Amino acid sequence: MDEIIRGRRSRVEHAVLPSRITRLPEFVGGGNRFIQPSLGAGQHCGRQVHSGGRVGLRLRSEGAHFNQPFAFQNQAAGGVHAELRIENQERASLLTHSFIQPTRLSSLMREQERHAGNCGCQQQTHDRQFIRPTQFDPLPFDANAGTGANAQNRGLQPEDTRSPSKRTENVPALAGIDVGHHTPREVPTPTGSRARNTFHRTFGWVVLTLCAWIFAGCNGQEDESAISSDSMVQTTADMNPNSARNEGRDDALSEQASSFTFPDDWDRQHPILSPNAKVEAYLGSLAEKEIVFHPADGGGRAWLVAQTSIDTQWQASDWRRADGPSHREDPSPPVPVSTAQKIELVFEVGPLGIREGGILYVMPEPFWSWSEAQAETPYLVGYTTATARLADVELVPMVGGGIFRVEGRALEPGEQIDIVLGAGSMGTIVDEFAGREAEILVAVDADGDGTRRWIEKSARLHIGARAGTRIIALGPADVAPGSSIELNIAIVDERGNRALWPDHIREPNANDDRVDLRGDRRVASEFEIDVIQGPSLEMLGLNPRVELDGPAADAHRIRFTAPNTPDTIRLVIRGRGALADFESVVNPIVVRNSKTRLIWADLHGHTGLSDGTGTPEDYFRYAREIARLDAIALTDHDHWGVRPIDEFHEIADRILTTSERFHDPGRFVTIPGYEWTSWLHGHRHVLYFDEDVAQTPIYSSIDPATDRPDELWDALRGRNALTFAHHSAGEPVATNWFFPPDPLLEPLTEISSIHGMSEADDVPIPVAGAIPGNFVRDVLLRGARLGFIGSGDSHDGHPGLAKLAAGDQGGLAGIFTTSLDRKGLLGAMRARHTFATNGIRPWLSVSIDATAMGGGLAVSSTAPANHRLHIRYEATAPILRIDLIRSGRVALIDGDGALSLDFERIIPPLVPGDFHYVRIIQEGGGVAWSSPIFADRAELEIAPNAGSPDN
Repeated sequence: MDEIIRGRRSRVEHAVLPSRITRLPEFVGGGNRFIQPSLGAGQHCGRQVHSGGRVGLRLRSEGAHFNQPFAFQNQAAGGVHAELRIENQERASLLTHSFIQPTRLSSLMREQERHAGNCGCQQQTHDRQFIRPTQFDPLPFDANAGTGANAQNRGLQPEDTRSPSKRTENVPALAGIDVGHHTPREVPTPTGSRARNTFHRTFGWVVLTLCAWIFAGCNGQEDESAISSDSMVQTTADMNPNSARNEGRDDALSEQASSFTFPDDWDRQHPILSPNAKVEAYLGSLAEKEIVFHPADGGGRAWLVAQTSIDTQWQASDWRRADGPSHREDPSPPVPVSTAQKIELVFEVGPLGIREGGILYVMPEPFWSWSEAQAETPYLVGYTTATARLADVELVPMVGGGIFRVEGRALEPGEQIDIVLGAGSMGTIVDEFAGREAEILVAVDADGDGTRRWIEKSARLHIGARAGTRIIALGPADVAPGSSIELNIAIVDERGNRALWPDHIREPNANDDRVDLRGDRRVASEFEIDVIQGPSLEMLGLNPRVELDGPAADAHRIRFTAPNTPDTIRLVIRGRGALADFESVVNPIVVRNSKTRLIWADLHGHTGLSDGTGTPEDYFRYAREIARLDAIALTDHDHWGVRPIDEFHEIADRILTTSERFHDPGRFVTIPGYEWTSWLHGHRHVLYFDEDVAQTPIYSSIDPATDRPDELWDALRGRNALTFAHHSAGEPVATNWFFPPDPLLEPLTEISSIHGMSEADDVPIPVAGAIPGNFVRDVLLRGARLGFIGSGDSHDGHPGLAKLAAGDQGGLAGIFTTSLDRKGLLGAMRARHTFATNGIRPWLSVSIDATAMGGGLAVSSTAPANHRLHIRYEATAPILRIDLIRSGRVALIDGDGALSLDFERIIPPLVPGDFHYVRIIQEGGGVAWSSPIFADRAELEIAPNAGSPDN
């Protein structure tokens, strides 16, 4: 070990660890610098493989990076056997060579034996807590400086975290994972190192080492040990991991294993990573690109032949394909969300066949709440069978999911396999979120070498909502006096799925769970309208009761006229008849004379084409017709999901084409984009504002030319594009602020989403796994200039209303724009004329003297003067508190439960470098933030942000 770690710069050239480590720790160099292997870290029992899309691979060597795990995954079991991390390095370092190995059939069989009798394990997460933080020096920012090489030359240092960073949802690249790492799921039951009290006293290592493999495994206990400096850790020059000389080598390793080598300057290119970077996810993505598939891998097609509800309550969704050609259109009716179903499909072998010993994988969409496929226990949920139609071949079930090995003979081209998902008495539970084209994934490993490829033509079904449980009434944010106003009234179920209207003649006490699934039937709905504050119904030309009819799947609309004088309209809509228990308070509608309009946007969300739910078409329809957004962006991941869009260009083309089809300037603006999913430096979504959609390239986060933020900005320079960092203070990966945000390309940052809030450590709901020192306010204090937006980061197909299924925590962007088109929105966002909310829709405007939020305020350093702060806020619930935040110092003002705030206050002089913004907290958890106003020296040229956006 001594030859591996020398002084303050550590480097691991290559390392291979056996699955079971029982040696005592080796402390090197004094202090707390040591290598710590963790046993059973994040292990799963029979967990399906979700990430990366390929099963049967082992990443033999990963990296050692500021507390980053050096992980080894065994794909057959979907678990992590051991990990190695190097702590307290002075700078980043990473191994130079890494290997991926096909896991041979013998290894799969050994995993069956190892997991025999343990299939009841339900461990779902990869949770760890680092022992100690990496200590960083303060990071200086120059707001006017560039990025790229210039940033490197300025000698920037990473920020000061000064507290442990928690990796609450680790993301192993090739191991089976619970998708909660990047989706708004409930907090999982603690597992791994969070399931016990973690302690790291020296005397504890000996005891833990002796007990490690007695208690490690599927019970969630993770005893930790370390490793001595013997032949298990050697430099690349001393050993070839594919060589028979490799002590502890897995029997499944192949001399022909794919491999990739890091460039010699990788360390220099990535001198500092995010404080909770997921290096294993990044390495897994690189490794997968090097896989050489058998020509028959991924061959074949599958189609749905029947769906049967296990519960008779939902028999309306039962369906069986009529006799005839399997490719003809015969759509199945939607099955209700979260119901138990028996799903039957046929798999037809591809033109190159499948060898004896080949493997077939069956898995429902992995990123949400489908029950997992399992082929071992008929009386448990998710039981899956695969049956050949000829007697001389058998599909033998294997441990680890819906995995079947071909025995008896090879499968010939065109042979058919009957697959039943939910074949047992419990059926299989479908997703909790509605969506078309829900996929039953089938993968083929035709030669049994452990590498699989997904078939392109797979079985899909339509998942629909349950009965509606709430109505949502929304109107525009503001309008001109005397203009026409249209309210949108939609109905959703308990998870926010777009539901169908019941007929108003139905008795209120009818069984609401029995859903009529025909969305095209016409229904009539009756509502009452009442005024909370503001103009009367008579002034608005509204009747107190209205009856509306239309297709059951469509939103209802109420039209009326704004008063001729400035005011704020506050209405409540109540249902009658079958909707008697339904009520919705409409967002405040401000009537004002202005050249600008406040619009609502959600600029960050995902569909089933990456790690979300539903189709792009349904995503845009929900945004327009249910959430009543004015602007929307679909930002599926560049390289995360079963079929990464940076490789599957037809998927990227579909997203872009759909976005253009829904684009309607002046009414509903779609903004093309994607998410740059860097597990090294933090996630950013990229938006394009040109009307020429050909100018929307995907610069991948795993392309060496654009895998750093400054390289991304260099690639985007000259384009009408913006980037937005998100969940920047915590999980799933925090922003690497070592790269200062580009002033032109990243003027805004997302501070609220389903993941929580990243503004500061005193927010009501901090982002999961929050890292002190990495919040946006910390970055402002170091000189960055960033305005604020919120956005949903929805994965449930509910843009604009992501908070409905996320405990009322989401995100929206309020934007003051002169025109509702891409050009107008780009100008408004570059000027930072924006504010953020956690999903609520208030009306907020803040100015200091004549400078609007987001602008630069000229102040004198020689003749300081007081300033006049003005706040106007129209709340969606009584105001609890107003926080005035000045360069990190917070002054609190009682909200007195008011719904409206028109507030002026004289504040002390600001000095150059100061910033000032407002945070307002409402009853019920609603929060809104104005973009900061930045104080500049009076003699400097001020950016053209002056002037209140409500003028």
